[in-house]
Amino acid sequence: MTETLQQAIAATAARLIAEEGLDYQAAKKKAVKQMGLAGDRVDWPDNDQIEQALQDWYAELAEDDPQAEAERQAELRRLRELALTWMDRLATWNPCLTGAVWKGTANEHSVVHLALFTDDDKMLEIELLNRDLPYEVTEPGARHDDATSTLVVHDEDIPVILTLYPERLRHSRAKSADGRALRGDARAVRALLT
Repeated sequence: MTETLQQAIAATAARLIAEEGLDYQAAKKKAVKQMGLAGDRVDWPDNDQIEQALQDWYAELAEDDPQAEAERQAELRRLRELALTWMDRLATWNPCLTGAVWKGTANEHSVVHLALFTDDDKMLEIELLNRDLPYEVTEPGARHDDATSTLVVHDEDIPVILTLYPERLRHSRAKSADGRALRGDARAVRALLT
């Protein structure tokens, strides 16, 4: 019963992510509320379950509305190209693409998430200032426990979130429970675009 309920919550959350652009946490909470469940009594689905439900959602979209899926794929490509531009600009910091743009579940609501690795956060800020690129400093999100800081730049009205991690974490294993890579370097992103 719990697994079926988790799957139902994950499916509803995936729909909310796809249609409204909610992040995973907000989508889970809204899904539980829409389903009339008490949040404190729910065995919440994990992000891997949400990710799988989102992939299932897009697979159904491809069958039901091939044009809409083609438009989403075009947007995904545009976001990956934008990510690659920023990865090339910031190559000194060994950037890796993460999140929905990396996983292939991005849509018109998505932002570009890049993980950068450095032991001197201020050097990135200096680089952005030298290039006359405005940025905002924000707090790293809860899922970025090891992050030292987060900067946000805007390109083509798309937020590019630059989350900085200590250099020692650059080669750390970044795999999901099912073994998929949670991030990719510029070479891996280029491979996605071919």
